[in-house]
Amino acid sequence: TSGQYEKLNDVLRAQAVRAGVVFAPVWDGFVDDDGKYAASGAAVDGQRRRLRFNDGVRFTRAGARKLAFFTQKDLTRFLSEAPRIEELPGADGRSGPLSLSDIARGASTLAGGPASASAPIAVKLQPNEASRALLEGTPMPVVPGRADDYSWPPGTAAAPVATPSADDHPVQAPPP
Repeated sequence: TSGQYEKLNDVLRAQAVRAGVVFAPVWDGFVDDDGKYAASGAAVDGQRRRLRFNDGVRFTRAGARKLAFFTQKDLTRFLSEAPRIEELPGADGRSGPLSLSDIARGASTLAGGPASASAPIAVKLQPNEASRALLEGTPMPVVPGRADDYSWPPGTAAAPVATPSADDHPVQAPPP
């Protein structure tokens, strides 16, 4: 019922305030004059439109625009209250152009990147597995959970892919 949703809204608002998150109150925009759920109502353009689908949860395009309208008001207010980052002017008060190819001498990482360089990712391949995959086109071993793991049901170990070795030759049956 609408009363239960209002109580839920109050709980969510209190949790958001405690977490320091902005809570956008949109409840009043999607109920009728009595405060009860309404699938239709005034859209942003002032026309009466259907705001929700039959499931009562998802918004129609008009409902989504109305929701965006309410959240945009709070976002605009929140962003206008945010502290401004001061620009770093040059000696004459203007900042000079920056070259994309001008890198600080001796820099080994990008600005804003991790403080220490991370170790390269080790690839666990037998030397001949990589050459077989690249030169002969044989499939790589399946890693459980990866996109190419087609084992069924999901989460079970995949059967190893049989790859022919260089010593495997078809054996000819002796002539009769």
